[in-house]
Amino acid sequence: MLVLFLLGDGLLMFFLGTVHAAPAQQETPADHVVISEFRSRGPNGLTDEMVELFNPTNEPVDIGGWLVRSISSSGSMTTRATIPTGTNLQPGQYYLVATDGYNGPVARDLAMSSGFADNGGAALVRGAEIIDRVGMSALAAEGTPLEELKNDYDSYERKGGGCFDTNDNFADFQKISPSQPQNTATPFAPCSAQATTESPTVTEAATFTETPTFTETFTPTLTDTLTPSLTLTPTPMAPTHLVISEVRFRGPLGGNDEFVELYNPTGAAVNIGGWQVRRSSGCGTSLASVATLPAGVILEPGQHYLLAHTASGVAGIADQTYSSGIADDGGVALATDAGVVVDQVGLCASTTYREGQNLPALTQNADQGYERLPGRETSCYDTDNNAADFRLLSPTQPQNRTAAAVMCAGVSLYTPTGTATPTFTRTPTRTITPVPGVLVINEFLPHASTDWNADGRVDVGDEYIEIMNVGTQSVNLRNWKLDDDVGGSSPFSLPDVTIQPRQIRRFFGSQTGILLNDSGDSVRLLRPGGQTADLFNYPAVTVFDRAWCRLPDGNGLWTFSCRPTPGRPNAAASDLGTPAASPAATACPLSDSLPPALLQAECGGLPVWPLRTRLGDGVWLQGADKWGTFLH
Repeated sequence: MLVLFLLGDGLLMFFLGTVHAAPAQQETPADHVVISEFRSRGPNGLTDEMVELFNPTNEPVDIGGWLVRSISSSGSMTTRATIPTGTNLQPGQYYLVATDGYNGPVARDLAMSSGFADNGGAALVRGAEIIDRVGMSALAAEGTPLEELKNDYDSYERKGGGCFDTNDNFADFQKISPSQPQNTATPFAPCSAQATTESPTVTEAATFTETPTFTETFTPTLTDTLTPSLTLTPTPMAPTHLVISEVRFRGPLGGNDEFVELYNPTGAAVNIGGWQVRRSSGCGTSLASVATLPAGVILEPGQHYLLAHTASGVAGIADQTYSSGIADDGGVALATDAGVVVDQVGLCASTTYREGQNLPALTQNADQGYERLPGRETSCYDTDNNAADFRLLSPTQPQNRTAAAVMCAGVSLYTPTGTATPTFTRTPTRTITPVPGVLVINEFLPHASTDWNADGRVDVGDEYIEIMNVGTQSVNLRNWKLDDDVGGSSPFSLPDVTIQPRQIRRFFGSQTGILLNDSGDSVRLLRPGGQTADLFNYPAVTVFDRAWCRLPDGNGLWTFSCRPTPGRPNAAASDLGTPAASPAATACPLSDSLPPALLQAECGGLPVWPLRTRLGDGVWLQGADKWGTFLH
């Protein structure tokens, strides 16, 4: 930068310098455990209270013996809970303290005797030192107080992911609805420094000259230091299946003023004829059908479908009505015509139809419900966790098939592949050739330790093979077959059903009779003429409840890193952690379903015949497990 001053008598003074942006400064996360969320009332009323703690530092903190205390509007404190000795809070870990009246999506880590007043506050205390405090009155707050909470579904949450503390409650907290308490089992969320850039500074060098005139060609240069952006939570990818996008189980007109809204977040039209909306009882396991969708109903990409009770205030705009209501604390599911549950939402922790953490039940006769995020015209998030995927919405905004179709961000319309056919004219033409229905093996589970087929027991019947139509035309499965390796189980003839484009069908071992060997096997899909349509050979299985699958569905590469999702889009096992290793895996790669005596004989080096004698001839062959597969 050049600045000229004419001082008189031909004396010219100028400053010559360069503009620099000041170095980025780091806004450091708080150096102490903080109160990251709290509420003085909840869905269960005034006694439904909680305080969530969070460790924003990069070191574990021993919070054993620390106190959670309530603060009155006059500033007096009362101990509500003492954290047990030896409690260590890891970097990015939460700790939830709540009353006996607490109703939330996650379990509390510690009970507190009672809560605090709507115009009071909470404090975290170590000995005589107040580590952090938050309040809704001048004498209870740290800095500027927060407004009182008057809605049973609101809470205050610390901004910036709980990482920063400016010692001013009003600046540090924001109101959220519904509340989102987290506990020690919640995935850790370590803090990272945020960078800020101050105003540019000028470095100047003063120079004097007596030359009466001065000629200079000058181009100023501005050198900036870029400010790194915050590290944001990745936006979930749009689901590859239909979702329940909005629900209301009670409205202004009472318990039957309810509706269920569906949405197609995919890029392909889906035939939902024959699909069902099902319900689970209030905090229970009884299941029933609410409605069956008419044959031939096609839901286009970005389109909604609205079902409402005949007594609902929105029955007049519904695409379909039903007369069997859903309990306030029940659940609802969307199932295909084959009975496969595609999506489910629950308002109680013990109702059958729910995903992950349930949503709080709504018991007031008010126009409020739950809407899938991001909300409004689209419902594009499905992380298999109701509490994370939905938000409380008031008033509700039900949409039917006539509403404008709006697709999720990043989703493209599914179109047939084309073959370019050049001609001898100046403008080449393009002929679109539809790809006929193509069936592939999409996923299979060779060793189950969960009752996946819901028959009340865990055995080889819970293994399954999943096929998918990756083409653009529907395919009838009649005369197609599933099989394992040549000479193994008998081939299974698929039923006389039609599979739509991008549709998935799963077949359990209890239906097919196919035994997928733990010592390695083949999975084959055979065309009606007996030709192999798809084939995959897998090695010995050393873990249970882990599936082989294609990622992404249909045309992705095979990987043994998937969690079982029978009849649903595939998902990496890392989403839920690494499955436990089979108890026998370290000793022998054979089935961990072998009887203990036979397992010891096969893998422990003991003679087989004496052990077989002690087992009794033929006794071990009567079970439903796969022991015979190792005696070929």
